[in-house]
Amino acid sequence: MQELCHKSIVLTGGNSGIGAALLKELAKPERYNKLLVADKSVDQIPEMDHVKAIAIDLSQERSIALLLEQAYRSFEKIDLFFSNAGLAYYHGVKSDQWSGLDYLFRVNVLSQLSLFSSLLHRQAEEDFRFVVTASGMSYMGIPGYASYSASKHALLGFASTARFELKEPQTLTMVYPVATRTRFFEQDTGHRAPVPWPSQSAEQVSRAILRGLERGQKDIYPFPGFRLMIWFHQAFGLGWLYQVYCQRVFRRFFGKE
Repeated sequence: MQELCHKSIVLTGGNSGIGAALLKELAKPERYNKLLVADKSVDQIPEMDHVKAIAIDLSQERSIALLLEQAYRSFEKIDLFFSNAGLAYYHGVKSDQWSGLDYLFRVNVLSQLSLFSSLLHRQAEEDFRFVVTASGMSYMGIPGYASYSASKHALLGFASTARFELKEPQTLTMVYPVATRTRFFEQDTGHRAPVPWPSQSAEQVSRAILRGLERGQKDIYPFPGFRLMIWFHQAFGLGWLYQVYCQRVFRRFFGKE
């Protein structure tokens, strides 16, 4: 059991959703953690002596260096890095534009890969744990989330090979939550997109993440039945039934039926 106490922690996407729920738990005084929390907006991050906030846009390359520079000014080394920032697009593929895809992949993929590479370079001989919030859609996409699913699938592919370059006890942990009931689904069009089934609250997801980290898990599936769902999808190809259902939801949402 690895207790998450007395740690130097960096957390991205900490202003809302899963990140805010993680912050609430990790910042409890009895844990004696020190945190640097980053997000595009930091207005919801509480003011506490052991919590520092930095407003950055992770779609910009210079923000990566800025975040790590601030981290190493605050800590001698980083024990835990939660690469949690991300965004969702719910729309049809024919609506994709280069600028939107560029921004999506910069935030969801490039920033996470760059942060991991930079941390590994800086702490090549030191231990750390890098925790990536991926998605259940890393394994199976659904209509309306083609580009989002592609970005999350890229993280799955990266982790499956990057882990071989680490030295014990350096760890790359992947988290695969199902839909999380937060403002996440309001980011795309300004109105709330359909929340896929199954779904969990941000608090349920954060508790599962911390429990998985304490147990030393390298892959964390916050929804209890999700691994079984993946197995049925991969073994029997039954995921298409769910995708057909989501296709109907997608068409109703955009007035195509």
